[in-house]
Amino acid sequence: MSDSRGPWGPLAEPMHTDRVFSPDDPPWRENLFLTLYDRERGFYGTTHLQGGRTDAGMWARCSVVVDKRPAEIWERLNPMTFESEHISFDLGGHLEAKSDDFELHLDLSPLREAIDYSPSGALPGLRPNEPLQHFEQAGTLTGTVTMGSTTLQLSGGVVRDRTWGFRQEISSWTEYYAGFFLFDDFDLATMKFQTLDGDIPAHGQLVGSRNESVADATVRRRDPWGNIAELDLVLDNGSPLSLSLGKPEARINCPLNDPTGPVAFTSYDDLVEVRTSDGDVGFGIIEQGILRRQA
Repeated sequence: MSDSRGPWGPLAEPMHTDRVFSPDDPPWRENLFLTLYDRERGFYGTTHLQGGRTDAGMWARCSVVVDKRPAEIWERLNPMTFESEHISFDLGGHLEAKSDDFELHLDLSPLREAIDYSPSGALPGLRPNEPLQHFEQAGTLTGTVTMGSTTLQLSGGVVRDRTWGFRQEISSWTEYYAGFFLFDDFDLATMKFQTLDGDIPAHGQLVGSRNESVADATVRRRDPWGNIAELDLVLDNGSPLSLSLGKPEARINCPLNDPTGPVAFTSYDDLVEVRTSDGDVGFGIIEQGILRRQA
């Protein structure tokens, strides 16, 4: 049966504009995040549309690295929309961003199936009885990026996610890491969070030629810069799967909140090559975040 939302399915879930909120409800987030890359042409980027109905922290951001040159658009986003002054995203899969520094036009198409984190509660929200709805899926991208006098024709990969529900990172999360990696015939996603109330069990999924769940994850080694270098997974059948991550080909900061005091939740995205203990080689994103609260 076809999905009325189109080929991206839950990743194209419309904004929940008919949701009725009471005055004492916590912040409601409608989030959309894209990881973008064309390694052959030296293009890397992220787009983060963080909206919904909150009292702070709603913005649109598009960050790119072209031939190691960074540029970024960061601007306010109105409630319950995925379009700002200089960034727009069609849930069907078309992204446009334009500024004095760069211009981006991309079309995104899905690969394989979406990974649903919602039942596991691995991405912690603010109401345990109403878990965040969170989906991730890989795809391909085509289009152009222009920086200065240079225009590149792009053909690469994308990792896309879509989240909605009651969420405010700075008031509940303390630390986390999350990764999504594309291989020739399967995708692998995993995440592990710590909150003010304690640890959340790791979770994840392999989809494609492999269809297995991640039952546990442990960082075995970080390098001197804090990058995750070796990550050990345990699959649902009890078998181990170890990941070795290369040095980041690009690093892009990922703001999640709009602090009004000394406390801030900070995170960044590394785009890296990854090798499994089974000999598969892939590429994708590893994100790490931490709550900074020392006054």
